[in-house]
Amino acid sequence: SKSLNLSVKAALAEHEDAALDAIVKELRAMLDAPTIEAVDPETLSWEQLKKRIPSKMFIKLKYLANGDFDKIKARLVAGGHRQDRTSYTEEQTSSPTAASPTLFIVAGLAAREGRKVRCCDIGTAYLKAMMIILIHMLIDPTLSALLCIMKPEWEKWLDDKGRLTVVLRRALYGCIESGKLWYDTLSAFLVSIGFIANQRDICTYNKWDDEEDVQITISIFVDDFMITCVSDTVLDRFMSQLREKFGDLTERTGDIHSHLGMVFDFSVAGEVSITMPGYIDSMLEKYGVTKVQKYPTNNDLFARDENSPPLAEAERKEFHSRVYTVAYMAQRIKPECLPILSELCSCVRTATTEDWYKLEHLLQYVNGCRDIGMRIRIPKGQLF
Repeated sequence: SKSLNLSVKAALAEHEDAALDAIVKELRAMLDAPTIEAVDPETLSWEQLKKRIPSKMFIKLKYLANGDFDKIKARLVAGGHRQDRTSYTEEQTSSPTAASPTLFIVAGLAAREGRKVRCCDIGTAYLKAMMIILIHMLIDPTLSALLCIMKPEWEKWLDDKGRLTVVLRRALYGCIESGKLWYDTLSAFLVSIGFIANQRDICTYNKWDDEEDVQITISIFVDDFMITCVSDTVLDRFMSQLREKFGDLTERTGDIHSHLGMVFDFSVAGEVSITMPGYIDSMLEKYGVTKVQKYPTNNDLFARDENSPPLAEAERKEFHSRVYTVAYMAQRIKPECLPILSELCSCVRTATTEDWYKLEHLLQYVNGCRDIGMRIRIPKGQLF
């Protein structure tokens, strides 16, 4: 899916009650866990006051991968850039996610074996993990006022700027250790109910269900899961376990799934097609692309016109941005674009007018085949 970020002020002005409901829902989740607890700032030492990190509420207008509006979501984010990284090891702040090729293999095998596919995401996932290191955080006056309506006893701890100081009890988005804390929490749960992490990608888990004599597979990207199994009974049982442990989750069933900004279509037996219609439509509209081309490039990839004038700095930055915007999509569903993108990526700091024309040609090619993605079909028979 894709999203549009708004400030709290802009969201309340444009979407009023819907935005306020999303903000209140997020703050209520903070209190119910509880993730935050207000403290009297006068009880903190000067060192603790100085180490308080900021926070910010982000409002997202979320859209499905096909471009349809999904929902308004609010998220309170900690200013992890202000944390002292010297207090952590690299292992404490490095969290794994499933690699795209692994996800595609999981989807391809699901199509090959006729598995049912379900996708889900866990609401406020990071809040399910407990913090280990003590962190104090400041809440801005607008959000502090809303929190004091929910928790009147906190009003006495507002500072002279109308801000609350809170201590983090659970992992919060933005903190440098939160991703790893959530992964460890999720991994421990999956292992406890019999799943085994894949040695090549520890965000892919498998379990053999003895009752149904089938395998269930999970591909994990932070709090978004793709789950496959031939048995609906096994899938239902696992979803019940997931809900019992983590509570709020959104589950999607059927043959077509919007997952991680891509559309996975399992409607043709034995294969899965993967497209990114919402992302591509938005990209081409933003760049004003109307023409079409039959091929990603008409040029020799390694032939360069040494007399082509360099781009002005503003144009070069725009070129840089566009190249990586296209690359994000091509790495997932249009591998035929990767050779020319490799060349364009190598010259983003020294781009010329010739490079700009090559990029325009590539975008026009994408426009000509915008509805064509990648199709995975794994033949029947022994794989290894």
